[in-house]
Amino acid sequence: MPTARITFVNDTRGFGFLRPDSERDPDLFFHASNVVDFHSIAVGDRVKYEVLHDDRKPVGRQAKAVAVQVIGR
Repeated sequence: MPTARITFVNDTRGFGFLRPDSERDPDLFFHASNVVDFHSIAVGDRVKYEVLHDDRKPVGRQAKAVAVQVIGR
């Protein structure tokens, strides 16, 4: 599983973004429903995740993070 750092979280609307440790990959969107414990996640947390691709979306928005789980602070 790839790892990343949380860069933004919107608790009110239930989404956020993470920056993969691999610098060649773009930031990924995640939804609260795809986080193991969304209310405990914070900016700067290290996480592991899986990538879900959706070819129906426009280029640049085809991938999102799912199964996001905190592995460290």
